[in-house]
Amino acid sequence: MWQRTIDLAAERGWLTLACRGVEAEARLSYAGLGELLEPVFEETWAQLIEPHRRAIEAALLGTGDDGSVPQHAVSAGFLGALQILSARSPVLVAVDDAPWLDVPSARVLAYVCRRLRAAPVAVSLRTPRTGPAPLGLDHAFGEDVRTRIEFAPLSLGAIHHVLEERLHVELGRPALARVHDASGGNPLLALELACAIRDLGRPLASDDPLPVSGALSDVIAARVNALPVETQHVLLIASASVSPTVPTILAITGASSWEATGGPAGETAGVIELRDGTVRFSHPLLASVAYAGASPVVRRDVHRRLAEWTTHPELRAHHLARTVTGPDEGIAATLDKGALRAWSRGSPAVAADMCRRARDATPPAEVAQRVRRTIDAATYLIEARELVLATELLDEVVASAVDAERVTRARLLLARVHQENGEIGTAFRVLQDAIADAPNHGATRLRLELDIAWTALFLGNVELGAAHGDAALARARREEDAFMVRSASAMVLFAKFMAGEGLRPDLLDAATAQPERAPQPLEPASAMAVAVALSLADELEPARRIFIEEGLAAEDRGSEMDLGFLLANHADLEWRDGHLDQAIEYANRTIELADLGDKRVMRGIGMFPRARALACLGRVEEAHTAAEEGLQIGLEAGHPMCIAANTTVLGFLEWSTGDAAATHALLGAVGSAPSRKRPTRAGLHAVGP
Repeated sequence: MWQRTIDLAAERGWLTLACRGVEAEARLSYAGLGELLEPVFEETWAQLIEPHRRAIEAALLGTGDDGSVPQHAVSAGFLGALQILSARSPVLVAVDDAPWLDVPSARVLAYVCRRLRAAPVAVSLRTPRTGPAPLGLDHAFGEDVRTRIEFAPLSLGAIHHVLEERLHVELGRPALARVHDASGGNPLLALELACAIRDLGRPLASDDPLPVSGALSDVIAARVNALPVETQHVLLIASASVSPTVPTILAITGASSWEATGGPAGETAGVIELRDGTVRFSHPLLASVAYAGASPVVRRDVHRRLAEWTTHPELRAHHLARTVTGPDEGIAATLDKGALRAWSRGSPAVAADMCRRARDATPPAEVAQRVRRTIDAATYLIEARELVLATELLDEVVASAVDAERVTRARLLLARVHQENGEIGTAFRVLQDAIADAPNHGATRLRLELDIAWTALFLGNVELGAAHGDAALARARREEDAFMVRSASAMVLFAKFMAGEGLRPDLLDAATAQPERAPQPLEPASAMAVAVALSLADELEPARRIFIEEGLAAEDRGSEMDLGFLLANHADLEWRDGHLDQAIEYANRTIELADLGDKRVMRGIGMFPRARALACLGRVEEAHTAAEEGLQIGLEAGHPMCIAANTTVLGFLEWSTGDAAATHALLGAVGSAPSRKRPTRAGLHAVGP
């Protein structure tokens, strides 16, 4: 049906950009985007503005000095390309097996879907039946332009039509009925069964067993295994490659021409197709089966040859990772570099996979290197929201007691896991235990002080947060770590402001100094704290600039947690400036991001600015529903900020209806929390945060 949609679009004069999510490519940055743009790259690239051209080049060609990719610029560049193309004809963006789309490409498409507006561009995805639509389509498009079609098993007549159109075979009705029953109406399985019957070379007798039976993978494996050995080798190379081309196949096989590789037999069998020099499987399952059917030794040899062939650092690391059979420090070091590059390109899951493989390749005698790689892998896993696996790795480090510095680092990250889960109280206890045993020196001790300070603030203890912030700032200055001086200054600025001391100019200058280096994974972001303090102090324009800039930066590095809180606080700013519709828009984006990443606490925090803006617009019932949901999430997670914020909205709603007793009951507990001097805006209610 996905292919039929593409064919119909082409018949109507639409330009189609298509890609298939494939399991082997799901962990490679921008593989899907590259496939979408491949047929139109040359004609659109020159028409993009310079920053977007550089970003697209960095994403698809691996250019750039440090390998980093500004994801927002990539997203904007793809949007620009679609606008250029759709000015000439309508465009269909078609994605098959969307769950296997690599994460950076998925983020680009989600960005574009939110901004298509009136452009003549349609998006078609094939996804699982259950769950929300990927790429945030449920939120990006209104119900009037969004259609979700669930396909039931095909009827006997429909299966007959598919077989006749695709295979040009005419099965007798008894054989057709058996194919329909055996396939359960699944067109792919029916095609495979019909191929097997056709290859018998004679009609299927009523008492003959179907020539192939079993699971779909068995049927497909039988089809692949029937091909010549050299053709199967071509299929393996293509399935192991990210974007298999004829030159790649020739280089790995050593053949002098495409015909000599045996590849044309795969075309004749309908397993692969050759399009503009690129080899494509007719269905993703064929690629998976072709890869799984080869022995581990043969697969490793193919990946070794592909690693030698490619000049792309991330791809080379990807292939080398699949050649490891034992300790090899050289490969482990290459994977370290590949992991950092993948992270800088917005793929923490890819980075984590490379780090774990580097860890497995570390020689037994290199204990410190193995522990360091274990911690690095856990760090990337936290950013990728693989929290259970991250916890397992960190528990291993803590249990090893290899040295106090690394054990403390692992505990610091375990606290971050609890923070990501919204378990702020548990995170605080883990940090307190860690600092009691931590060495009184080094970067990890400094991070501990800073994380305890922030966590104390989240729990409403401004005094304790300020004390640990002061300790972190003093330590950063002693160690002459300019980046951490900036981060600690932002934390102390925020804490002092919340304690009623206003914005201290010396701290503001230090917190906004130009950083000497880019942040490393999970390092504290200082600019967000500065922007929140400025917003609360009614310095709205500089705060707005920081929220926008930091939001783009968070998108670039794939930090969904940072982006969510930036959006929520930006919503708060727009409310303070009287832009209620914009406040709701930013709050909705926070909620959408939370839903995409299954972040319950972030959803609860996003409900607060949404509910408050709705209340000010007089949409009382909607406001009450949002605030109640946010409060419930906060109570379930034990998240004080989420509880207090949503409670204030509920209190305001009661106060607005004249119920003083209900207002007091709701706001009494919030009002008894540590005092925080908060500015108000004329014309807007002063109850609440």
